[in-house]
Amino acid sequence: MPNNKSKRDSIESILKRYNKAIARKDLYRDMYESAYAIALPQRNLYSNQSEGSKKMQNVYDSTGMISVNGFANNMQNSLTPPFKRWVELKAGPAIPKEQRNEINEVLESVTEIAFEILNSSNFNTAVSEFYYDLAVGTGVLLVLPGNDYQPINFVCVPIAQIALDDGPFGTVGCVYRTHEMSKRLMEQTWPDAKIQTLSDEDLDSKHKIVEASYQSETGTTFYDVILQATSERIVEREFSYNPWIVTRIAKIAGEVFGRGPLIQASPDLQMLNKVKELSLMHAQLNAFGIYTVADSDILNVDNITLNPGMFIPVSRNAGPNGPSIAPLPRAGDVNLQQFMVQELQTNIRQMLLDNKLPPDTGPVRSATEIMARIKQIKQITGPFFGRLMFEFVQPLWQAIISILLEKNLISLPPELSKIDSFFVRVKVLSPIAQEQALEDVENTVNAMQIVQSLGGEQALMMAYKMEDFGEWIGNKLGTPNVLIRSEEERKQIMMQAQQAQQAQLEQQQPQQ
Repeated sequence: MPNNKSKRDSIESILKRYNKAIARKDLYRDMYESAYAIALPQRNLYSNQSEGSKKMQNVYDSTGMISVNGFANNMQNSLTPPFKRWVELKAGPAIPKEQRNEINEVLESVTEIAFEILNSSNFNTAVSEFYYDLAVGTGVLLVLPGNDYQPINFVCVPIAQIALDDGPFGTVGCVYRTHEMSKRLMEQTWPDAKIQTLSDEDLDSKHKIVEASYQSETGTTFYDVILQATSERIVEREFSYNPWIVTRIAKIAGEVFGRGPLIQASPDLQMLNKVKELSLMHAQLNAFGIYTVADSDILNVDNITLNPGMFIPVSRNAGPNGPSIAPLPRAGDVNLQQFMVQELQTNIRQMLLDNKLPPDTGPVRSATEIMARIKQIKQITGPFFGRLMFEFVQPLWQAIISILLEKNLISLPPELSKIDSFFVRVKVLSPIAQEQALEDVENTVNAMQIVQSLGGEQALMMAYKMEDFGEWIGNKLGTPNVLIRSEEERKQIMMQAQQAQQAQLEQQQPQQ
């Protein structure tokens, strides 16, 4: 529970820090806006914010949009596959070894309850939108307690509404969100809101609000909602966890916002978009052309329409003074630049992790080529995995466990209520982590086979703890704890086997 000794900041202090964060956010506006405009125009809230506005007038190529869709799908299927158990809670190294099996069974039950709630909530929908923003560089997910029917609410907040402030050791400190809401919606969103300056006569007029979240020295997270026009604090809440999950897929030291693969691919996307625009202009010139008209003749250019089978009366088509109307010769040919398109598309797909397997049609690809493609994707996603664990997976599950504990949906001792990788750790079971686990198992099995081929069964037993090998593989591949025998059970089975072997030898001795 929040510490009552924590001190809440004043409204003046919050708005002062908010204004500085907004000024810092504006430094990234051009970079982010150009990335959204070229590949995610429908999610571009930096410009054309009115409802129903067209946002694709200057987009001539869909490669960026297709590749970003591929990036979001790959990330969701690789890290948080829908309706699958993609993590499990495990006892950390601080738990004595003889107590881990018992605690793992408790944590496994907690994991099962958490996934039942996640699968019945809007998590899969919100996290899908989260991955689209993560492609640009920064994804923001807001995790709040819900009602009895939906205990947890997940909100993907557009990065255009977010301003960030630095935290210690390169983390995110304060999070500010600016958007507009009506009084009616404020009261529905926050039933505990105290709105005094707005009358009930006009409940549907929108007002700009600032949501501010900041942490105190004791670890409490304060969550305030302020009416910007009147500087009135209408919501005051405290959380034992941080409700804001701010993830940067890649960042530069000293910067608070991330730079994702879409920003890296922006130069190629802009070049490809320009090439397609010039190709369309070239097609129009080929279809209609440009013509010159003699200025001295009686010819009204406003009455000329270029249609198939159209007759245009002119005084002459040739002669000493030249024709009355003639096509304008074109200079240059945009088809000379078509060789760039395939190279640009390949670079864009590679940067956005959209290297799909070869299609069924076309030349046959070998199994070696397909496996090399999959290995390349693993190598590209590997550097992202550590940051996603630190800034997304662990804070997300800390928020989930904290909400479930406050709602009494689960029960855990205090030392197991914090996911600190010391008492409790999060083990990722999604494909992006299972690939590494499978590689570890494969390397170990290969080493054991080499030892056995050189020294036989005795050398294998001397080199490896074969009695613990099954438990190690089960833990690597995410086998449920109820199916793994404890160390005491294995010792008992080995003792029974030895007793049975001894009894068999005793029966064979009189016969001999």
